[in-house]
Amino acid sequence: MWIFALPLFCLTEARSDPPATPAEPGFLGFMNRLPELVDNELPFFAPRGAYWFYARPSIGSPFAGKYLRLDSGIWVKVTKSIDFNAGAQSYVWRDQTANDATRWGFYGANAGIKYNRSLAGPIGTAMSVGLNFSTPISVPPIVLTDGYRHTDPYVTYTRPLSVRLRLVGFASLGANLLAHYQPLPSNFGDNQLHSNSLNGTLGATREFKYFTASTTLNGATTA
Repeated sequence: MWIFALPLFCLTEARSDPPATPAEPGFLGFMNRLPELVDNELPFFAPRGAYWFYARPSIGSPFAGKYLRLDSGIWVKVTKSIDFNAGAQSYVWRDQTANDATRWGFYGANAGIKYNRSLAGPIGTAMSVGLNFSTPISVPPIVLTDGYRHTDPYVTYTRPLSVRLRLVGFASLGANLLAHYQPLPSNFGDNQLHSNSLNGTLGATREFKYFTASTTLNGATTA
């Protein structure tokens, strides 16, 4: 099966009073953009009331006209330290088992909450603690889901490695707790662990004038 992922589109608007203290150096602004560019579990410190809409379209098996998916949602800064995210995944599907009938609907939903805190060290040194939850919805085509609810607690850490080079390191430790969504059969993907697991990530990212580059090392293990 061929899968072509289209780019991530983000519409951003901030709604808050100007901060009473002087703005942090531009490097912290780079840190605040990391969740959109690298991983939404990383800490960021946009003003209270800021929000981001996102939409990620994806086409699967385009030569067979098989399906179109759309992952969309919102992030909201509830307070200076707490942010919330919620989203849903929808699809349009040509069901080849039912005379190519067109099916459409929602196949998944997600929500999460995160606490961010600055730490001693160079500007941009910070940590976050959060919890994400995702679940299938209704009875979608099985190829679109693994058939499980996922509860994912995590803790993350970021620290500038070089302010001059605009290079940032990050790390995370978390868990993936599974619960079978009974209307659907199990449909684990390649290299997907089949039970509760612990996971970790190490990485670094650098901002250039027109783009950001990052590299990550991921690992996970079950009992």
